[in-house]
Amino acid sequence: MRTLPVLDTPEGRKYILPDGTQLVSMTTLLSATMKDKAEVLTKWKARVGETAAARISHEATTKGKSFHKIAEDYLHNRLDPSLLLSSERHRFNCALSSLNRIDNVRHVEQGLYSRKLRIAGTVDAIADFDCIPSVIDHKTSRSLKKEAWIENYFLQKTGYALMYEELTGVKIKQIVTIISVESADFCQVFVKNPDDYKQKLFSLILEYYAQ
Repeated sequence: MRTLPVLDTPEGRKYILPDGTQLVSMTTLLSATMKDKAEVLTKWKARVGETAAARISHEATTKGKSFHKIAEDYLHNRLDPSLLLSSERHRFNCALSSLNRIDNVRHVEQGLYSRKLRIAGTVDAIADFDCIPSVIDHKTSRSLKKEAWIENYFLQKTGYALMYEELTGVKIKQIVTIISVESADFCQVFVKNPDDYKQKLFSLILEYYAQ
């Protein structure tokens, strides 16, 4: 099974397992427990205004979906760059050197879950990155990111790594974040060890279910 049905609830997004069990999505769990991120977002909306914030968020979502589609098609060897819009072609060319470090693709846009941790989600890719089995995530950004700002990205992929190991018995050795940056002619690439983020993720899961 490639994807899992999704249910949007007042408590956030949930994934529905084949037996009907509902598990909270990784993004919902992290949004609910990483209060500092939520505060930053609230302050940003107050600073730029609700209208501007909605417009910027919509543009970011659109560009994010576009980059995900480009990366997915490229990994499936079905991308024709000549059919891309000029902005998409530029984004693809900037990402090409990073995408070419990916090989032995096992899954793309794969639904994952962990009954032990009671979490679920959809991983962008499970593949080798620089010849090492990895969870790979594609992101977009208007500007360069500092590592300290994106710990939630690493926690999200650590969750995917744990779900994949529970479902398959295969241990994921590294998590990779590829960020297509609008203001740069290259992608930022962050490669991490999921073992470094497990304990914090476990604490956030406990906090979420204690609320």
